[in-house]
Amino acid sequence: MNIEGLHLLLVEDEAIIGFALEDLLSAHGARTTLVANIASARQRLAQDSFDAAIVDVNLNGEFSYPLADEIRATGCPMVFATGYGYVTHPDHLIDTPTVEKPYSLDALLAALSRAMRDHAG
Repeated sequence: MNIEGLHLLLVEDEAIIGFALEDLLSAHGARTTLVANIASARQRLAQDSFDAAIVDVNLNGEFSYPLADEIRATGCPMVFATGYGYVTHPDHLIDTPTVEKPYSLDALLAALSRAMRDHAG
């Protein structure tokens, strides 16, 4: 999948992981917006539109599922990221593509591709 020119929202509370993710995706031509918490993500969603989002499941001890609902309501495809291995998402989010940390570029691109394909219909 070519991500050149895509505007991606990255929601990651671990700074080192977030910066590494941002660098990885930017190096392949994506425009990225990195935020560290749900409030900042909501603010950015209100201000801008995104081609896709990558959202950590656990943000400072809080599950990001309500945020995922808001992202999906905007029509934005999304991918979950998790450092907890296998995670069981709520039923209505069970089919959301998920990558496990540490993730590779290939895993991210495959998940983004699936999210965008599923969103398109």
